[in-house]
Amino acid sequence: SKSIDGLIYHSSWQKEYYCKYYPWIVEKSYFIPFGIDPSILERTPHIDYREFEKDKPYMLCVGKSRCDWDTVVEAYEGINTPVRLCFLGGEDNKFKQKRNVAMLPYVSFGEMLDLISHALFCILPIENVKFSFGQIRLLQQMAMGKCVIIPKAISLIDYGIDGVSTIFYKPQDVDSCRSAIQNVLADINYAEKIGARAHEEVYNKFTEEIMALQIEEVIEQLMFQ
Repeated sequence: SKSIDGLIYHSSWQKEYYCKYYPWIVEKSYFIPFGIDPSILERTPHIDYREFEKDKPYMLCVGKSRCDWDTVVEAYEGINTPVRLCFLGGEDNKFKQKRNVAMLPYVSFGEMLDLISHALFCILPIENVKFSFGQIRLLQQMAMGKCVIIPKAISLIDYGIDGVSTIFYKPQDVDSCRSAIQNVLADINYAEKIGARAHEEVYNKFTEEIMALQIEEVIEQLMFQ
């Protein structure tokens, strides 16, 4: 690692890690937020996933890998609501008999977009891992104008403003998660406003083009040092 000319990272917390374990990297490391191509979401046809009733309201969790489903389910069980909790991307046997909890298998990209578009709001319970993870899922849902409830995980804190473009809760904290869900259920208009701001944030800050231009600047800086 001492021979590299530069290092780009996508979670600002990583700098703290480098300071502690690889201090010689810090001066040649650059934080650049990750970006997606939202046009893919616009031009991909939505495909109706017929195995799930989308006309009945639901909140959606996309993905199982590195996701803390346990906290979300326990939080949800303490809420009296007809809005269903839907997990997309696998099953967990311990949740199969839970009331109003649905688990859907992996689906096509078009089917996933359709499920996201019909959801009242989304929850992305990413574990608080100490590396860059989960940004694509978050930014895709934000770009689609969804209010996304997320833990204040170190891989996600750079990509949302609490109460403005996302809603944060404390990682692995059932009460905090429950409160976040209840606040959204109590005022869906509030959720829609957050989703609209989230859409703007992605297009203004977190696109592939913006990321590429920032990477280009770093490369030019390193080449002409």
